[in-house]
Amino acid sequence: MGQLNIHMSPAFEQKLRRFMKVRQIKTKSDAVRTAVDEALQLAQKTPTVNLRDLFGAGKQLPQRPRKSWLKEDDLWGPNGH
Repeated sequence: MGQLNIHMSPAFEQKLRRFMKVRQIKTKSDAVRTAVDEALQLAQKTPTVNLRDLFGAGKQLPQRPRKSWLKEDDLWGPNGH
């Protein structure tokens, strides 16, 4: 692959220098390579989640044998308050 020229914002450059200092990397190009390699490894390890697997999961829960309130008076009281 050829050379990669990028324009860095001051905030990105500050983060890159901090990354270089923490990892003891001497050049920006090595730091970018390391960050890309680590991001790729992380992306490959992260399992994908299929939310369709959860479809109907609530129906598998046991239902309550009776309602909490049998009559409206049990909920509001005999005077309706």
